[in-house]
Amino acid sequence: MPFAKWAKALTLLLLCLGTTTVWAQRSKAELEAERAASLKQINEMSAILQRTSSEKKNSLSQLYAINRQIEAQENYLNTLEEEIITLEGEITELDLFIEALENDLQALREEYAALLYTAQKANLEDNRLLFLLSASSFNDLWMRLNYMQKYGETRRDQSEQIRFVRDALARQLADAAEKKNERESLYTSQLEEQEKLTALKETQNGLVADLSQEEDQLEAQITQRKAEVEELENTIAELVRVELERRNSTVGPSPQAPEAEELTDNFQGNHRKLPWPVASGFISLKFGRQPHPVIRGTEINNDGVDIRTNSGEQVRAVFDGTVTSVAVVPPPYHYAVIISHGDYFTVYTKLKEVTVKNGQRVMARDPIGYVFTNNEGVAELQFQVRRGTELLNPVDWLTKK
Repeated sequence: MPFAKWAKALTLLLLCLGTTTVWAQRSKAELEAERAASLKQINEMSAILQRTSSEKKNSLSQLYAINRQIEAQENYLNTLEEEIITLEGEITELDLFIEALENDLQALREEYAALLYTAQKANLEDNRLLFLLSASSFNDLWMRLNYMQKYGETRRDQSEQIRFVRDALARQLADAAEKKNERESLYTSQLEEQEKLTALKETQNGLVADLSQEEDQLEAQITQRKAEVEELENTIAELVRVELERRNSTVGPSPQAPEAEELTDNFQGNHRKLPWPVASGFISLKFGRQPHPVIRGTEINNDGVDIRTNSGEQVRAVFDGTVTSVAVVPPPYHYAVIISHGDYFTVYTKLKEVTVKNGQRVMARDPIGYVFTNNEGVAELQFQVRRGTELLNPVDWLTKK
């Protein structure tokens, strides 16, 4: 095969492989980043739970935490599986390319050997001068000169082809070996993480079985919690209603109106970008109506999200705004802070201490208080997002951890 055509074909093949590899690397990089974030979340959960060693062993708080740990572990394993699948595809692609390069190298070596054999048979290698002098005519001499020139070029070209393919093959073999080692490492991690997930599910099943023996007590807790949630909702709704009425009762154009409109737009523009209200924590109870983790057929409701964190953790504003209410609310919520961001409000409850006052302007990440820790050693923040009186899912607003 002429060198120019062969080089063009190989270059095209390299470009095709390179394009696939670039896409694979991009996807792989995203998966690695996602796996690292999942692992960070798992480690953060474990650290928080280890610090609350005084927590009652058979409690709903513990079950909620275990459920979130299982969810995080499953996400981690799913990402790990995606990584392995991506890597398997890259290895298969490399193996095919290596096989093609080995075939090319073998063919080139055979062509090179045939060229040398032909030259040897014509006595070209041993005595080039004799080959020229034995020409029968000037035209014959000219043809022999051209033949020798073409022979030299072809030999150099084939030698270059062999070196090029041999070097490419060595690089691909090294890359394949590296990826196969990486695959083995991922397989080992997958096995270890699967064992952790199995242990968590065994703990979960044991907790559910133990708590199921206390159904009467759990139903009493559900009734009590429902009353507490309703009382908190009534208190917060009333505070928000009073603030909205105060705004609407202003005679004439309000000087704060343009600023409030800008705050509304800015807050809305930070959808899924807001910082968390605590530096370290995880969502132990999600937003909205959801099945009770133990009693079948029973639902519980959450107007925001409960964020499990460290005892005494500082609570921070998630966005610029104005404190419209600092209120004492019934246990287990203790103190509540409401911050206005134009048409939006953020609510922070289950605080043991508040460090802001009504009317105070705050910036994103400014401290506003500290989380309350209950008698089980559980420190949990209740965080809500509202637009006017409408409840919104805070997960849709907070940056993804």
